[in-house]
Amino acid sequence: MELEKVELEKVKSIAKRCAHFGMCKIDFLGTGVCPSGIEHKYVSYYPQGRMEITNALADGIIPVTERLVDIARSCTLCGICDKQCYFLMELRPMKVMEALREYIESYIEKNKPVERPEEDEIVRNLRVVVGSEWATNDPAILITYSGARSPVSPRRIPKYVVMPVSTQELVEIIKMANEYRVPYVPRGTGTSAFGALGEGIIIDLSRMKTLEIDPENWSATIGAGITAFELQREANEHGMRANVAEPAACVCANIICTNLHSLFSHAYGIGADHYIDAEIVSKDGKVFRMNDKDAPNLFSFNRLPPGIQAPSPGICAQMTVKLYPMMDDEEGILIPFSDFHEALAMTREVGKRRIGIAAGVLGSEHFSMFPSPTFKVSKEFKHLLKDNMGVEYMVMVLGDKYDMKTIKEMADVTLDQKMINTQLLSLPRLYGNEGIELLSQFSEGEQRYKMIFKEEMAPIVEMSLSPSPDNIAEVVDEDMKDFFREVYSKPEMTNLVWLNTFRILSARLGRNHTFVATVLWCPLDNLDRIVEICEALKSIGDKYNVRNEFGYLVPVDFGKRAVMEYEYYFDQADDQERENAKNATIESADKMATLMQEVKGLRSGEFVVSQGLSRRENFLYT
Repeated sequence: MELEKVELEKVKSIAKRCAHFGMCKIDFLGTGVCPSGIEHKYVSYYPQGRMEITNALADGIIPVTERLVDIARSCTLCGICDKQCYFLMELRPMKVMEALREYIESYIEKNKPVERPEEDEIVRNLRVVVGSEWATNDPAILITYSGARSPVSPRRIPKYVVMPVSTQELVEIIKMANEYRVPYVPRGTGTSAFGALGEGIIIDLSRMKTLEIDPENWSATIGAGITAFELQREANEHGMRANVAEPAACVCANIICTNLHSLFSHAYGIGADHYIDAEIVSKDGKVFRMNDKDAPNLFSFNRLPPGIQAPSPGICAQMTVKLYPMMDDEEGILIPFSDFHEALAMTREVGKRRIGIAAGVLGSEHFSMFPSPTFKVSKEFKHLLKDNMGVEYMVMVLGDKYDMKTIKEMADVTLDQKMINTQLLSLPRLYGNEGIELLSQFSEGEQRYKMIFKEEMAPIVEMSLSPSPDNIAEVVDEDMKDFFREVYSKPEMTNLVWLNTFRILSARLGRNHTFVATVLWCPLDNLDRIVEICEALKSIGDKYNVRNEFGYLVPVDFGKRAVMEYEYYFDQADDQERENAKNATIESADKMATLMQEVKGLRSGEFVVSQGLSRRENFLYT
């Protein structure tokens, strides 16, 4: 193997672990964003894209092209990606960026061939529409739009990538695709587990960045390329909040494709509850708005057999979404449980009584992985909670001071915001000698947490653990200590309301192994049935030797229904683990399809794909 390829192979283990969450595209830590990505827009110019290019070069999938040379050289080696990616995934992408540049420079020094892909009629005409910079058939661009982290989504390399900036450009692209009979797929930021893959034209919508807040109407009008983080940040400047999902995901795509849910769906709703109006470009290139009298009825629901997805209504170019007021006294509270049934019952009760603005029950993987600065810390924290304290689940509620008072009256024991600050800034000490000494003061038992988390214990716990950003900095790489100390000195980093509003920690869930989720909409009248469903999904994961966990459950519609996620984890760089996860995913989908025939109100997440604009009543109650 040539020397340059050897250098790429050394960093491939890092590059293959990129989970494609797209977090390197947003400024979630105040570090700024990759300057090359901001300028050139294509995925290939972001750290995520360069990771994919490095893999492809090492595997001999793509040639060195003029565009690839520009991609490698455009990296300034500023180090922003190292801070962002280490914070979430413990990866050091700078090593990949450096290796890619060194490979390209060595390649050029040896006068090896640098290719220029031949333009065809389609790419030339696409450039007439969007400009010469924003349509391409270069392999170095195409490869970064060809993969997804889902084990059931094989690589599909498109023929073209085009980036419109307006509705009119989108219309012309669709008409051209129809004229040439080339299939097309719209893409936001590509953060979906299943990706936006296709073998024709990928329409990257991330240049459609219009964003206008209307404070008087409590709304925001956003382009298709606006991410959840960008919308939330702007809304917060006006004292408001949007109901959004993953921070790097495009809001319009989330609403249409997945019905968009979060803990805030408890109060803010799902589906058609999210938006006021939407501008859609149909498959024949015609533009309509949802509120037009002669528009297709997308508020309705297409009832198809299990496993069959509804056709897409078109591509959303713009949407006006609802915003909600923020209160000055908002706080978060956690209620620990050892029993799943009891946690579900509390969550249902919170839903029925409409307590708080956000609520849900979290599995142990979520509440141990999200706050932990490293994977090792998350493992130790999870072990401490489950095995030493008996905590298997946490019910989280966000709300005002009256909600906090009510929850404390309803629950045996709670962790209020002050106790949460102590826990989060003490994690390494919590499972270390200080935590062990603290726990030794209490008798053994499955519900030891009911003693240690009593409100009157808070001063003792704080004194024993000495919470501080220094504790977090102590467990990270030497060159990251000052950065983590600075980040965790910010009060929002331990504030449950802020963390759930912006959801910047959710990508940590794929830190060690990525995951694929089974999403279900289910009735909450029979909690035993939910327990049985989770046991069935667990047995499928165990059958294929796939690590699996209950993820979360959020009550909706006054606790009558809920959205639930169960997760299968796998090493995306391991072919056997991908195959095992694929088999588990397929069998779980088949199992849920069968149960949907038996359980009234049960719906698989696949059932609502592309129908997120519909009214919830049309799929939750039929």
